[in-house]
Amino acid sequence: MKKIFIDRNEPVASVVEKILSETEKDIVLVVPRNAKLGESVGNFHLLKREAGTAKKDLLIESVDEEVLALAAASKLDNVHPLFSGNKARSLSDIVPVEDEPRPKTGKRTKIEAPAKSAKKPAKKFSFKGFEEEAEAEEGSVPEPEPENEPDEEPEFEKAAATSPRRFSKKWLVLGGALVLLGAAWWLLGTVFARAEVRINFQKIPWQFENDITAAKSAARTNADSRIFPGEVFRDRKNTTQFFPASGKAQTSEKAKGQLTIFNAYSSQPQSLVATTRFETPDGKIFRLDAAVVVPAAQIKDGKIIPASIKTQVTADKAGAEYDLKAVPKLTIPGFKGTPKFDGFYGVLEAGTTGGFIGEKAVPTESDISAAKAKTEEILRTILGSNLLAGRPKGASSIEIIRLTVNQNTDASGRFSVLGEAEFRAIGFREEDLRSLLLALAQRENPKTDFRKLEFGFEDIRPDYAAGELRLKIKAHGELTAAFDERKFREDAAGKAVGEVRSDILKLQLLENAKVSLWPLWLSRLPADPDRVRVTLE
Repeated sequence: MKKIFIDRNEPVASVVEKILSETEKDIVLVVPRNAKLGESVGNFHLLKREAGTAKKDLLIESVDEEVLALAAASKLDNVHPLFSGNKARSLSDIVPVEDEPRPKTGKRTKIEAPAKSAKKPAKKFSFKGFEEEAEAEEGSVPEPEPENEPDEEPEFEKAAATSPRRFSKKWLVLGGALVLLGAAWWLLGTVFARAEVRINFQKIPWQFENDITAAKSAARTNADSRIFPGEVFRDRKNTTQFFPASGKAQTSEKAKGQLTIFNAYSSQPQSLVATTRFETPDGKIFRLDAAVVVPAAQIKDGKIIPASIKTQVTADKAGAEYDLKAVPKLTIPGFKGTPKFDGFYGVLEAGTTGGFIGEKAVPTESDISAAKAKTEEILRTILGSNLLAGRPKGASSIEIIRLTVNQNTDASGRFSVLGEAEFRAIGFREEDLRSLLLALAQRENPKTDFRKLEFGFEDIRPDYAAGELRLKIKAHGELTAAFDERKFREDAAGKAVGEVRSDILKLQLLENAKVSLWPLWLSRLPADPDRVRVTLE
């Protein structure tokens, strides 16, 4: 025997679900005092009906006399936990009260009752503020009274229960109970209704082994030529890496810096050749590394607004004395004695660095070889991790474009390597490959879909120039009927069970199926598709 304890505010729908979910046949439902379940006798009628449908024996246990009385009125076995031996109670257990005084209206004729009467006098019972007449012996039927024998007809006073007020109360309570019962019935049949459809389709084993091609030029899958859409990716990355030089040598290096050249002379541009000299106020000479064209100045309101350009310069001689701080103005000796001498000038805003004469760290051949290899490794790592992340499946390659070594070391004795590489890849999206395989499978098995699919590749042959990737694929899996679950739920919602079963029988490759409804009395599926659950087995 299984005991189920319910909460005071638990609705009858929840209690019904608990009873139906139990596997035990004998169930004791423990109802607390003042439980919401005890608000209506209709709740107990519903419990009795659902338990009977599920073939379960239900016993109500409670310390609340009202709950026990409602259970008895619904013909449910009930028991008070504090009184042993009282498994069942009924309305006849309720303590009778004395009849109310009857109003004396009119003249009465008293007739003596026969000595042997087939009917006992009625008793009056009190129950939660309303009263009803009941026979002292449950189920007794009065014998018909003989006609024309007034001496044997007993006289009864008019029962107070026949008053209009008591009659109205009884029907009011009965009407309320019916309303509550109807509401509960409606809730169970709509709000709490649910359906489960289990469908088992036949499974067809499938396998495939052949060459396929992912092509950039393919707009769609072509099962005849086994071609499906592919994608081509290209990108370039560069990096500058510094490495310690292990050699030593006598060197002389010239200082270098960035020079800003100003045209404050005219509205015409000025060309300057490489090695053009610029002189500092203390006579140090720096030369242009490359030819430049100084842009024209602007003339506004009769005034010249200088234009400028930035370029690199190198000291005319080696040595640390050419390492300068910022120089506000350098002149061009070649313009000396002309109006351009004051109109064109340069500014070393950040000064110059790198001038040196003496022994200095220099990279050896071993240093340079190791530095190139490390720079190439770094480029491949950067391209491999950053550019392959999130890319479709396929093939890729990394080509090193250049590795340039600057053997001049800095103040820390380090030289640098500038590396540049190009990433190339041909890939495809898994859904495009799946579409090709499904198209190949549907040649022999139309209107099917993959239930399971596994595949692997070998002999991958990329052609980056043509934008194609040829590869051999080995695939295997299981096919089953193509089935749109969402559309099925929308179509089945609100239909009769028989109609849904007919629709299921029309499905291709059907093995078996089952339609279940709750509550059990429903004959149609819920109108809400979200309350229709479909399980494919």
